Amino acid sequence: MRGISLCSIAGCTHEAEEAGMCNMHFTSALVHGALHYTTAGRPLHS
Repeated sequence: MRGISLCSIAGCTHEAEEAGMCNMHFTSALVHGALHYTTAGRPLHS
C-alpha cells in the first residue's frame, strides 16, 4: 500500500489523512490555494 503515492495523486485520502501522511501536503495546498485566491480576488498591489 503506497500512501505517499495516493497522497500525491489523489490528494489526501481519509486513510492517508488518518495515517498522518498528508497533513503537511494538505496544509500546503490550503495555504497555497488561499494565497492564490487572495491574490486573484484582492491584489495586494493595486
